[in-house]
Amino acid sequence: MQKRNILIALLIISLAVIAFLIITHKPRTTPPSKTEKETTSTPIPEEEASSFPENFRQVYVFFQSSNGPFLVPEKRRIFATNSITDQAKQALGELIKGPEIAGHLPTVPRRTRINELYLSPYGTAFVDLSSEFATGQAGGTEEELMAIYSIVNTLTINFPSIRRVKFLINGRERDTLRGHLSLKHPFTKNTELLSKQGAGFDGGKD
Repeated sequence: MQKRNILIALLIISLAVIAFLIITHKPRTTPPSKTEKETTSTPIPEEEASSFPENFRQVYVFFQSSNGPFLVPEKRRIFATNSITDQAKQALGELIKGPEIAGHLPTVPRRTRINELYLSPYGTAFVDLSSEFATGQAGGTEEELMAIYSIVNTLTINFPSIRRVKFLINGRERDTLRGHLSLKHPFTKNTELLSKQGAGFDGGKD
């Protein structure tokens, strides 16, 4: 009889303990750990991820106007990489492709290659072009002027850190482009050659 009473007492105590734990238990209110956040976060749908802004920037490249010895701008889009020299090469590549607007004339022979482009700490861009840049010119002061300043203005107007441009042909200095315009010294921006359409382009942002 006494043994039975002891068992009943132990059973009552056990039920009381279980009831106490159920009543006092509360859900955890502390924030989840970093690992939990990463594993429980909702992934970005593929279609939404593809709609994120692309890493491009707008530049202006300058061609000759068919109405005279003036430079006219065309908008182009290039990759906004971390390197100014890389962006400058892309802009020149767009210039070499030629104009897309009627009434604009090419200034750089299409077969011209960009061998290299260096930028000094003092703002001088050394543009090393292939021999086609010189041999592909028909000749004449006006044509050389348009060819040189289409490059110079494209670089200096879009990239303010480029203050002047020094031309090299296949890694070497050259006296003239094709017998007229001297290439011995660097060139700076020339806004006087811009048409009325391009007269407002006096500088961009790197």
